[in-house]
Amino acid sequence: MRRVILIGLWLSSAALAAADDTVRYTLTPVLAKGKLEAAAITMRFKGDADGETVLQLPDSWGGKSKLYEGLQDLKVSGTGVTVAETGPATRTIKHAPGADLTVRYRVVQNWPGEPEAAGANEYRPIIQPNYFHLIGNAIFAEPVRGDGGETEPTPASFALEGLPRGWAFASDLEHGAMGRKLTVGDIIESVSVAGDFRVLKRGPLRVAIRGKWSFTDEAFVDRLSAIVVSHLRFWNDPDEPYLVTVL
Repeated sequence: MRRVILIGLWLSSAALAAADDTVRYTLTPVLAKGKLEAAAITMRFKGDADGETVLQLPDSWGGKSKLYEGLQDLKVSGTGVTVAETGPATRTIKHAPGADLTVRYRVVQNWPGEPEAAGANEYRPIIQPNYFHLIGNAIFAEPVRGDGGETEPTPASFALEGLPRGWAFASDLEHGAMGRKLTVGDIIESVSVAGDFRVLKRGPLRVAIRGKWSFTDEAFVDRLSAIVVSHLRFWNDPDEPYLVTVL
């Protein structure tokens, strides 16, 4: 279910200390002469105890493939680190057992133009001079945990840094602010937008919308709010925050 984030959100230090396997994600807009040109992602986590950690890059989702082509300048630092490309969407990191690892890379828009109503759904990163729309499945890497069997969800945290003054921001990663700990799965399944969006709230519903339309923002929220409320009532779901992005 889509939710909204509080800017600069971190899980408490006590929670992080209790979960050594937490993967900490930071998203930072990268601007040149006041124009957005990329999004920088930083990941911090402990490497596996055996001294080898596999990093899974975005690959296929929403009918799109080779999503890793939107990632650039991937670098890994930590004690005794070497990195090998073991597949188009995987990197094998060798390191000191249990070493603290830092992964950094940039996300860019690797397709031309902007989304169009008459065009196909473009689930790849949208990075324009004055806004971004980022689906987690297309931008976030993750360390592969376990041996393919049943494992507990990997805890995670998320922070946003360097948001330009006057930019709106909305995401469905506020779970942590609601007392629910984030997992890597939450990060991967998220959507985050920033820039010249207008953010409106109606009960549990939040809408981030940009551009000119034949209807008003308020009329859209009115219609959508009734739909969300009826669905929550039908399925007996709680009134949790729900984010819809429109562009």
